[in-house]
Amino acid sequence: MTTNKIALSIDVEDWFHGPSITGSDFSFFSSIDEFFKHWDKTKNYDYLTKPLDQILRIFEEFQVKATFFIVADVIDIFPGKVESIVEKGHEIACHSLHHKICLNTKTKSPFISVSEFEDNTGFAKEKLEKVYGKKIIGYRAPGAYIGDWMLNSLIKLGFEYDSSISSNSIYNKTNFSTKGISSNPYWISKNDAQIFEIPWPYFNFLKLRFPTGGGPFFRLFPLWYNKLGIKSSLKRGDTMFYWHPYDISSVPFPSLASKNSRRKFMFNKTIKNGEQKVKKLLQAFDGQWVTCEEIYRQNLS
Repeated sequence: MTTNKIALSIDVEDWFHGPSITGSDFSFFSSIDEFFKHWDKTKNYDYLTKPLDQILRIFEEFQVKATFFIVADVIDIFPGKVESIVEKGHEIACHSLHHKICLNTKTKSPFISVSEFEDNTGFAKEKLEKVYGKKIIGYRAPGAYIGDWMLNSLIKLGFEYDSSISSNSIYNKTNFSTKGISSNPYWISKNDAQIFEIPWPYFNFLKLRFPTGGGPFFRLFPLWYNKLGIKSSLKRGDTMFYWHPYDISSVPFPSLASKNSRRKFMFNKTIKNGEQKVKKLLQAFDGQWVTCEEIYRQNLS
């Protein structure tokens, strides 16, 4: 009997990449450059380095490989960190250039033009490939806001899989209906071409779908909640799980992080035992963790 697998992934970005801070229709700053122009240089902004080092050490301890969806400007803001991921043999995938949200978060209409999306994403892909030394084939949309027009562009840019879509009863971050989408990976056909989708996990309760993809759900919710979503999704087929490095940090976030009324809850709580939580999660599904690329490759035949 074949055991279904979990694509283990990390979204490599820092708190200031979040849509309440930069790069969205409701953020404080329009860009990363503007954020750093106004940031008090005497204060620490780095909530990525220490937890990322922790994650790499834990993954090595448990002998697991993961897919790291990286915001390409991390290469410049945190010199050497992307290289350290590559050195450990993990897969590198693209999480945009500056984590700019591509859809209006309320209307889901395009927030940037197709040409801007393709130029920025193509540049991010090339930038990451120079460090990775291989072709980048995977993409995850910033904030998981993805439009069907973006999928056309991803195919054009040479991406072979995406992992942005979450079908649940709480929110829809796409410009299309996700009701018919499960947590099973599947092929999306666009203009005589295809791209593979690795959607996010969920569990059913009272005829509702509760999202458990990870990220803030991993930091803010108890471990049993996340495990329930993974177990439920594994019954349907392969699935995925992710978090950000800052999701396992115990250091309180800067006060600015929780001042935006649209996302006040996102950064008002840190985790006390992030490392132990990660280890317990890995132990709970020992032998089932793979990279996104592995899930993709096994579905090619």
